[in-house]
Amino acid sequence: MADISTQELASAFGISPQRLSIIAKQIDLQPTESTVKGRTRFYDRNAVRKILALRGVNYPRNKIICVANNKGGVGKTSIATFLAKRLVAMGFDTLLVDTDPQANSTSYFMGDKPYDKVLLDCISNGTAVEDVVKEVEPGLSILPSSLRNSRLEIELLHAKQNSGTFFKKLLQKQNVNYIIMDLSPSFSTINFMAMVAADMILIPTILTKFSIEGVQMTLDTINDMREIYPDAKAEIKCVINQIDVRVSSQLAYISALHELGVPMFTTTLRSDVAVNKNQGGILRDLSSKSGFYEDICKFTNEVVGIQSTDSKELNN
Repeated sequence: MADISTQELASAFGISPQRLSIIAKQIDLQPTESTVKGRTRFYDRNAVRKILALRGVNYPRNKIICVANNKGGVGKTSIATFLAKRLVAMGFDTLLVDTDPQANSTSYFMGDKPYDKVLLDCISNGTAVEDVVKEVEPGLSILPSSLRNSRLEIELLHAKQNSGTFFKKLLQKQNVNYIIMDLSPSFSTINFMAMVAADMILIPTILTKFSIEGVQMTLDTINDMREIYPDAKAEIKCVINQIDVRVSSQLAYISALHELGVPMFTTTLRSDVAVNKNQGGILRDLSSKSGFYEDICKFTNEVVGIQSTDSKELNN
């Protein structure tokens, strides 16, 4: 996910590519901010940011989105990583915080790049978060994880950390638009602390019995959190992942999911071979022609609040 095509951007707003080209000409774009490949124009993240700002899209500061589900195997890391990538492509400065000791998000973004500090160091020896965060590419940074973070619970028993304010204080100096937190599938203190700090708790699920039960357990955890911290008012939304309309048994679980009463994203994410066939936990890049790529683009639009409006309204 790099530059965004005229067609993709126009589709997000529900206008024609021709109308978007007219809008783009109204902005002082630098020659390097757009390129033409074949017959298609692509805009880099700086150009997209200017266009979205012109259309009234909000660029928040340090908005925290936790991607959480107490059930593993629901595509939590896939959604966290590709959401972060898409946000960056759209001009949003983004920090991904990986708290999962399995470190799949870290493996995806860091590869063989060296790093020696993780969240554990911020808790155990007071290392400044600025000394842990690594820049991956312009607009995208990561607070990496490793197996060392499996000691987080033990360290938290000894450390005098305020669960209600820990992450807000830790991340307050990060000058980004979005902070995406990839949490481990567990009932843990660090997950609890992250959800207290969140502005949105995004719950991915697949359409199976145990995954729906995982959503219920996550909601129960959030309810417990709110009893202890009534000021924690994160928006909660669920997204259906790995949907395959050919599998009729999946459809039976949709009504069960609605019965939980959790708000749902309109966009559902289709199953994708490149995402499902992970090699050692490292995700592959997506083809722009894949269904999951199209879905994650629409999903990101929902997350940031881009509403598709008919072209007549936008043209006025």
